[in-house]
Amino acid sequence: MATRRILARQVFDGERLLDGPHLLRIDDGVIAAVEKAPVGEAGDSDVAAAFAMPGLVEAHAHIFLDGAELEGEARGAYLGVDFATMMATARANLAKSTRAGVTLVRDAGDRYGVNTAIRDELRSRADAPVALRAPGLGIKRPKRYGGFMARDIV
Repeated sequence: MATRRILARQVFDGERLLDGPHLLRIDDGVIAAVEKAPVGEAGDSDVAAAFAMPGLVEAHAHIFLDGAELEGEARGAYLGVDFATMMATARANLAKSTRAGVTLVRDAGDRYGVNTAIRDELRSRADAPVALRAPGLGIKRPKRYGGFMARDIV
């Protein structure tokens, strides 16, 4: 088990801002403990930080899409590109998310298999900086929005 200890002057625990110093123990990439540390003592830390918080969560994404394209025809044309291009877009989106502090992305589905392929790719990497939850093919009502990511339910 890989353990890392971070001494932080302030910690945001997801609900409260805690004035420190606090010692965070991280076991295998998971915050295992947050304990008040004596002022002025680095203790058993590996690194000191002014501020620490859990990673951010992207709660609704379609990682295979480039959200920058706003023109309808161009967006529709993108759905005809090859799988490799969609995978490259997904990897670029995850890299952007990682740079922004996101550590978990919840993908909302696609009908091309990109989300599950990227999920499996990330799971195979011990050094993956982000986790991906992916449902695969979504479901939708007939004649409603979402044909790019879902199949119709009857």
